[in-house]
Amino acid sequence: MSQIALAESAFGLVRICRNPVFIIGAERSGTTILALALGEHSQLWYSCEGHFFPGLFEPRRLEHIYERGRFRYRWIQEEGVTREEFLESLGMGINALFTSRSGGKRWIEKTPQNTLMVGALADMYPGALFLHILRDGRRVVHSMTSFLAGVEGEIRAERTTGGRAPKWAEDFRIACATWRDYVQAAMSFASNCPDRCLTVRNEDLVADAEECFSSIFDFLGVC
Repeated sequence: MSQIALAESAFGLVRICRNPVFIIGAERSGTTILALALGEHSQLWYSCEGHFFPGLFEPRRLEHIYERGRFRYRWIQEEGVTREEFLESLGMGINALFTSRSGGKRWIEKTPQNTLMVGALADMYPGALFLHILRDGRRVVHSMTSFLAGVEGEIRAERTTGGRAPKWAEDFRIACATWRDYVQAAMSFASNCPDRCLTVRNEDLVADAEECFSSIFDFLGVC
């Protein structure tokens, strides 16, 4: 079965991906290398981080808009729009945009911040599958707090003085808390939706990439 479907929109028929792939996990856990590796598969496509999902679809804002639409502005209530229908409709536009660039392949999105809104994404993309890459917290925190050391002097100074550096890069406690929060969010989702989320350990990928990717491909249904 083709992974790309046609959907009706205000612009006519557009193509959308039935089951995109979201890679979730804490910063510095290996989300990028996993996405790049999967993007080499003939059925999958990855470009770079979208970044805009949290800004556009922050879960508390979505819930507020939906509830306000039901009880104050009434259109959602009058038309009998369910929460699931509301969220899926919002996701369709971005799906069409990604699909327009994917060359007929399943697209991959891997912005780490998506981890904290994984439940909303699951509702927006009911056919999507999620890969959670989990890395040893000690290694993650070390990578976070060493992040700026690998940035050239002038750029590092600009980021630190301009407030552009991630807070976890400058504070050990924030780095620890960030890893904890991301892992808890991802593991909770994986526990609640085991058929939609596969947890992959970074260290296992390094130790036996062939076996891990075989499990990933089985989970995604690609060959």
